[in-house]
Amino acid sequence: MFGFFKKKKKQAQITPAAQECEWNRFVDWCCDTDRWNDKNNYDIANTDHTDYEKAAYYMFWIQSEVNNGGYDQFFSNKDDWQHEKLSEFIKAYLSEDLYKNHMRAFSDFKKDEFETAEMTGENGLYIADDFFYNNEKRFMDILEEMAEKIVKDRSL
Repeated sequence: MFGFFKKKKKQAQITPAAQECEWNRFVDWCCDTDRWNDKNNYDIANTDHTDYEKAAYYMFWIQSEVNNGGYDQFFSNKDDWQHEKLSEFIKAYLSEDLYKNHMRAFSDFKKDEFETAEMTGENGLYIADDFFYNNEKRFMDILEEMAEKIVKDRSL
């Protein structure tokens, strides 16, 4: 009846150091080439990982590569990946605008418009990069939540 007299339970707070430690374990998991490369030759879409894990792995590399050299670098460095199939995994987790931006970048990359548009600055990949950078916090919030779940579920 008088619920305001009840003591409120404190929610467990993760310290920044613990959060960083969890993130580092997730990064190690993503960078373990034996886990991802084995007989599949980076055929991530067909590994025995869950779709959730594949999405998180794919998003980790999107974030890493786009921040290092844009979508052009991401798709160039991962040219042997099945991007169309892998993009389906992230569709369920990204907001519609983040997903559409990723797909626009992939479409522009496949058109190979980079060199011809580079001089004009009208390249769709530049637009996709800018959109990603301007919305990276939302992207990272999703990825960090996924990373936390994977670290917990896999006891990393």
